[in-house]
Amino acid sequence: MVSKKLAINGGEPVRKEKLPRGLDFGREYYDIISNILKSGILSKSEPDSYVVEFEKKFAEYHDVKYAVSTNSGTAALHVALTSVHLNPGDEVIVPSFTFASPALVTLQCTSFPVFSDIDPQTYCIDPKDVEQKITDKTKAIIPVHLFGHPADIISLQKIADRNEIKIIEDACQAHGAKLDGKLIGSFGNLTCYSFNQSKNMTTGEGGMILCDDENLIEELYEISRLGISRKSGLPYDYTRIGFNYIMTEFEAAIGILQLSKLNEFNKKRIEISEYYSERLRETDLKTPESNKNVYHVRHNYPVLLPKDKVDKRDWFIKAARAEGIPLAVNYPSPLYESMRYLNDVKINGEKRDYNNCSCPIAKDVSSRLITLFTDPIIDNQLREDICNAIIKVYDNM
Repeated sequence: MVSKKLAINGGEPVRKEKLPRGLDFGREYYDIISNILKSGILSKSEPDSYVVEFEKKFAEYHDVKYAVSTNSGTAALHVALTSVHLNPGDEVIVPSFTFASPALVTLQCTSFPVFSDIDPQTYCIDPKDVEQKITDKTKAIIPVHLFGHPADIISLQKIADRNEIKIIEDACQAHGAKLDGKLIGSFGNLTCYSFNQSKNMTTGEGGMILCDDENLIEELYEISRLGISRKSGLPYDYTRIGFNYIMTEFEAAIGILQLSKLNEFNKKRIEISEYYSERLRETDLKTPESNKNVYHVRHNYPVLLPKDKVDKRDWFIKAARAEGIPLAVNYPSPLYESMRYLNDVKINGEKRDYNNCSCPIAKDVSSRLITLFTDPIIDNQLREDICNAIIKVYDNM
């Protein structure tokens, strides 16, 4: 019997057991890491390396010709956008509601991020708003497949083709997601992934770029490997300015094992999400939706407080955590507000006034959103405790 009195008011918490920490690694992970340590070679790029094997297997999984690894998802986006050859002062359209990386790498490429609003059902970038924000300076779009739900790449590609601009997909939260039966990453664009510990599959840290263009993959390799040419075969043949974004053998070896379990991980995340949706029908919380033509891999489970309770989010989170359950907020404000330095950025003597950004849907969603976790380590008891605590707090709101 769940106590009706909130834990923050002296009542019994829903859950007293410690929360599970980290990931559940099996014996095979320890064995492969031990083999690397015994070899004495922790970082290399020869054909027999784990890095090369991981790149090959990740490309094969997506039925794509090429993959180049990096040491983070942000690095993958930076490398991909660098390959677009932006000029200082160019523009890149990015979602207003997401992690900072798409806007950050745009600034690192001496270009201005232009923030687009989001779809109110999927929370992914809205193609209609994207089209309205294209100018003669727009050179790329970075759609994010947010929370594991694919963005509308088909509509975005039509817009990009009409305007002769590039698409770089941010799939850092969408490993294994599908649109119209096709895996994200197989649509012919540059697609970037993160393997941070929070993702649907992890190497601790790490990233990957998928590509079908042989000439472009060589450029991506050079950009991410200090500008060194792979074709020449010379060890110190620097052909361009590059970055040191090399993945380690440890990360790649873990990635190979994680990739073999990705479908299983995603199935578990979906099961947890379906349980949340069924239980939270008892509340007026808006649970996440998905389009019929997508395979949503449920990286996280976002719910929205009712609009008349928007001012109680901080209290809700504090009360729920006091009940012994994990939850978070992704993301508490649109990027153009949370990246507080934007108005101070000067490129070619030009500044932008980001105070005038208009993304009302992102503004509304970010003010009411609460995130539940879907990590495969969550067992049946914990998911039940999470829902019991959420319902208990909501009923006392």
